[in-house]
Amino acid sequence: MVNDTLPLSVVIPVYNEGEYIRSTIDSLKKNISFKNEIIVIYDQDQDTTVPVLEEICLHDASVKMLKNDVEPGPSGAIRTGISYSSGNNILVTMADMSDDHTQINEMLNIMNRGSSIVIPSRYCKGGKQLLNKKSKGYMPRVAGRLLKFLSGLPTLDPTNSYKLYSRELISSVNLTSKVSFSVTLELVAKAHCLGLEIKEIPTTWKDRTQGKSNFSFIKSMIYYLPWFFLALLKSRISPIPKKTVAKFIRK
Repeated sequence: MVNDTLPLSVVIPVYNEGEYIRSTIDSLKKNISFKNEIIVIYDQDQDTTVPVLEEICLHDASVKMLKNDVEPGPSGAIRTGISYSSGNNILVTMADMSDDHTQINEMLNIMNRGSSIVIPSRYCKGGKQLLNKKSKGYMPRVAGRLLKFLSGLPTLDPTNSYKLYSRELISSVNLTSKVSFSVTLELVAKAHCLGLEIKEIPTTWKDRTQGKSNFSFIKSMIYYLPWFFLALLKSRISPIPKKTVAKFIRK
């Protein structure tokens, strides 16, 4: 149920982030000046994040932990968190301290001026990423530039999971992604096809310093492809009327 007095829900998918989750929540608390709830979603009871979360939740009612009830993996976790969220806006952020939480208040202010998605971008002017391996950012950069050129998508970083979504968008589209982080691109592609405002701002993305990420952009590309093709339906080359596309997107 949506709470009209709650400006923000924060959704965090986790996988063995016991060493990071406390720092992540502390960072969010420090940098968000609006009333909010924090929803952390895990896949398995054996996840190292669970005991840390149980302790945090005992002392902070605004932090909630949920077990993924859609499909194991980040897309299922994000969809689970979104479905249980009650804020007027939904922020998805990672638990590895890679995202710049100092931007959240700015993002929410932009959203309040009429945007449906605010995307902190590593690849627009002013954006950057601090990587342990320089080659790691090559494929997402190329994919973003190609999609923007072909479809007119107003961002160079559509696959970045760190995004703020309006409740209006979330309530109007049917989400189907189940694998990798493809749900974040699904939301961008559907908002773009519906003609909703997508705002991009520069960000600095930092690679994790502890633990190991299981994410592979190349392996995930197959799950991103349907949403790349959907975004192309609003292509500059062969645009399809918004009403035609909308009937396949809306709930």
